[in-house]
Amino acid sequence: MGKQLARTVIVENRPGAGGNIAALAVTSAARMAALAQVPPVADLLPGFDYSAWYGLFGPAGMAAKDVDALRVAAHAAQQSAGLREQLEREGMDLLQMETPAFRSFLQAELGRWQLAVKASGVELM
Repeated sequence: MGKQLARTVIVENRPGAGGNIAALAVTSAARMAALAQVPPVADLLPGFDYSAWYGLFGPAGMAAKDVDALRVAAHAAQQSAGLREQLEREGMDLLQMETPAFRSFLQAELGRWQLAVKASGVELM
């Protein structure tokens, strides 16, 4: 449902789309390429960032040569105009991170969401 809603807002909010829906803000920390005219919530609430992201993971102990081969293939795919256009239509900004940077990002995300779960009082089974 959320993904479909995001698609609708992005399609309807593009200049010249003629839709009746106008986005008030994006939840990422910065403006999105697909919605450059729409400010981020962080402009009003500094530090606000609720962004969906995707990453590639392999099994623990994956051989370094296999990690490197996957990295090279992923970076090559990210250079594809077709993929970039598809992601833009989906309202996504493409970012590339090397393994150490992604590891740091992932640790920060885990810590942030652990705090959010704890603050919510939700008990996980």
